[in-house]
Amino acid sequence: MIRLIRFVIVVAILTALAVAVAERPGTAAIDWLGYRLETPIWILLFGLALLALIAGIIARLWYVIGTLPGRMREARVTRRRRRGYVALTQGLVAVAAGDVGEAERNAKKAEGLLDDPPLTMLLSAQAAQLGGDERAAEVFFTAMLGRAETEFLGVRGLLIQAMKRKDRDGAMRLVRRAYRLRPKSEWVAENLLSLQAQAGQWVDAEVTFRDSTSGHTPEGARRHAALLVMRGREAEAAGELRQAGRLFAKAQRLDPGFARAAIDRAHVLIANGRKQKAARVVEATWRIAPHPDLVDVYVDAVPTEGKLNRLRIIERLAALHSDHADSHLAVARMAIAAEFWREAEARLETAARLEPSERVFRMWAAFEEARGDTARAQDLHARADAARSGPAWTCRGCGDIQAEWAAVCGHCESVASLVWEAPTGLPRLAPSAAGAATPLPVTLPHP
Repeated sequence: MIRLIRFVIVVAILTALAVAVAERPGTAAIDWLGYRLETPIWILLFGLALLALIAGIIARLWYVIGTLPGRMREARVTRRRRRGYVALTQGLVAVAAGDVGEAERNAKKAEGLLDDPPLTMLLSAQAAQLGGDERAAEVFFTAMLGRAETEFLGVRGLLIQAMKRKDRDGAMRLVRRAYRLRPKSEWVAENLLSLQAQAGQWVDAEVTFRDSTSGHTPEGARRHAALLVMRGREAEAAGELRQAGRLFAKAQRLDPGFARAAIDRAHVLIANGRKQKAARVVEATWRIAPHPDLVDVYVDAVPTEGKLNRLRIIERLAALHSDHADSHLAVARMAIAAEFWREAEARLETAARLEPSERVFRMWAAFEEARGDTARAQDLHARADAARSGPAWTCRGCGDIQAEWAAVCGHCESVASLVWEAPTGLPRLAPSAAGAATPLPVTLPHP
């Protein structure tokens, strides 16, 4: 459309000039070297225009001929670069597909065709890693450190290598360098946090967590609470009970259902002689998420003489969350110790109805064996074999089940990933390993 308008304007201008010349006829005379040339004005103008056109054509041809060698060189470079990027792309695809030979061939081809060291070094390093040549990969990654645009890629590659060979000191140096280069990188922050936690640097780990976390989420609160618990344990080990208590309290506020924070806080309160406060701490957590390890802490916080009185205390605790299996299992434990057999049996039946899991049936079977009813005990063991696993300290990162809570998973080394929940699709551990209630005595007096 624009070209059409421009063409119309040019034609209009030329037409106007032609009309103007036609309406004003005249003759032009030129005296030069003793000659006199007379011609109509329109022929002179036409000749001048023709000369200008010829001059323009000659100038264009001269430009084309003069720039031809350069344009030919540029075309060759463009074709070479295009072939290099094709080789680079095919090499990266080969790396993703796990084709070592294809990746190495394309890496060499790209390196020969492209004058772009960052990209070719990255492909060469990945191809070397894929082929198991960690030393060659390290050479390429180290070379990347000397260029600002590839420094982070080099650090990242060397960091992954250091983590593979369990070089924690080297990995820590590299991840700190990566963090300086890319402080907003989630991958870098996660690895720095993991290495700090594995090294027991809990204060540094909390600083990293705060700097790399935006907003408040349940997941973030759970991770922060785990770090605070470990800081509290350090303070407790150093004899700083007041500081430990504050840290455990903060962890409990962040994650009110976190049993480990409540247990550690209650222990510190009991050590400071504040048993009533410790009991309230346990009760607050039990209302949200009962846990079998809270029972013994509660008994210590509410001291009383006699098995019957302890049964009444645990009944009071269980009433705070009466529709949970652990409430009835806790009462069953104390009822068995107090030789209240019917109460124990009724509680076990209720627990099995609320949570038909392996740990409940194992405890019930142990109770029946202690009473001498082997037939029923065998039936309960069979039901336990077919039942799903009960809650345990389960890693949400790798699914591993661990006997005790820890801030770092012992299997995949992820931070704050252990939660008290039933594992899914995983082999069950023995009840004691899964964190079940304290096993029943082997022998009990018959009623």
